[in-house]
Amino acid sequence: MTKKKLFMRFLREEGFRPKIDEDDDIVFKCEGKSYYIEASESDESYFRLILPNFWQIDNPDEERHALVVMSEVNAEIKVAKIYQRRDSIHATVEMFIDPMEGFKQVFPRCLGCIQAAIAAFSEKMKVHFQSEIPRC
Repeated sequence: MTKKKLFMRFLREEGFRPKIDEDDDIVFKCEGKSYYIEASESDESYFRLILPNFWQIDNPDEERHALVVMSEVNAEIKVAKIYQRRDSIHATVEMFIDPMEGFKQVFPRCLGCIQAAIAAFSEKMKVHFQSEIPRC
């Protein structure tokens, strides 16, 4: 069975409604956010779950602080990676799993890692910028 079929079947069984996008990735919604699973068959043991564009960078000061926060969160949260592409911040979980059927056991934890990473990132960003607001 291809990785794509394996992922699609699993997501349906778990109550998600996965679709294939124009880039041939699997997209599904969880708690109102669109997640992607890269389903490339070129690396049989590679698994990647992505939450793109969860934060927009609006100015250079925000970008400088976001780089520091991304580094902190990447060091604190296991497996998750947060990174910037242009003016957007993305979160991902990447790993090698062999056999690929093993992803079923770690999938809920992968979602949780991404959710923990974006919560930590968002909180650190908000705390920093709230502290810069003058108080009357």
